[in-house]
Amino acid sequence: MKPYVSVLIPAYNEEINIGKCIESIQSQTYPRDRFEVIVMDNGSVDDTRNIVKNVGVRVVNADGLLIGGVRNAGVDASIGDYLAFIDADCVANTDWLESGVGLLTASEEVGAVGGQCSVPKNATWVQRAWGFKKNDLGIRRVNILSTGSFFIERSMFFRVGGFNEQILAGEDTEISRKIIESGKKLLLSSAVGVMHLGYPSSIKEFLKRQIWQSSDYLKSTKSKNDPIFLIVHLYLLLIVLSSVALVFDWPKKMALLLFIGSVLLALLLTIYRHVKYKRGVNVLLFSQYTILNFLYLLARSFGLLRSYLRLMIQKR
Repeated sequence: MKPYVSVLIPAYNEEINIGKCIESIQSQTYPRDRFEVIVMDNGSVDDTRNIVKNVGVRVVNADGLLIGGVRNAGVDASIGDYLAFIDADCVANTDWLESGVGLLTASEEVGAVGGQCSVPKNATWVQRAWGFKKNDLGIRRVNILSTGSFFIERSMFFRVGGFNEQILAGEDTEISRKIIESGKKLLLSSAVGVMHLGYPSSIKEFLKRQIWQSSDYLKSTKSKNDPIFLIVHLYLLLIVLSSVALVFDWPKKMALLLFIGSVLLALLLTIYRHVKYKRGVNVLLFSQYTILNFLYLLARSFGLLRSYLRLMIQKR
């Protein structure tokens, strides 16, 4: 008999996408009597709750909670031996559950399984440039899994203490770190990839998303030695120094060099990620990706600065 799975979907004002997400879950090849679907509503003021109820899916009230608490509320209300998380703005392939559970149960060394997010066919250039990834990466070991598509055994979930309910974002990074510290490994598989309908479609949305995701950067980072975490610190330092140089009328060459340094840092990050995700040779895509990585570092630096300010206030 197949393991019983709880599919958990956090949602906040997702009336545009939640119906498509649930439809993809209800169309799974996995036996329908071996999984339940629960939507954790974080206080939606649109038609999200009514849409979910009209398709016969259970809604759990998670109003007033941060994202980690929203996810934990779904776990507390569930009964599955295995937990499958998917975001409300994502759509899964029909074999998503079958593949995720299969990978998770194949080896006791595996602590969690996840899939990457692809962009929809009608994506904007921002969505294509930021979200483009090869769909044929197979199965590989990673250090972080996104909760947009995330499978974990219930016992493992509670062994690592579930999601941190005190941080604004980055709860997936933290639970990934705790799973690895427990001696288990994380697997990323193309077989459990999902289509992400909610990628920021404009520069404004992109900046807001990155600032929000780094609002608790000091708490949610997988490690203080994480290369990206260190790069954001260096970028913040360059931005601060270049700003100080302009305010205090330092030599213009110094301010220019500091600015050029910040641009080069974004370029190096782009090259690293472009190679890592096997994006191939595409000059337009590379140029767009460089712009977004520059903005990514800028927004993450702002979020990092907010994290330090919040820490200072808490220590008073």
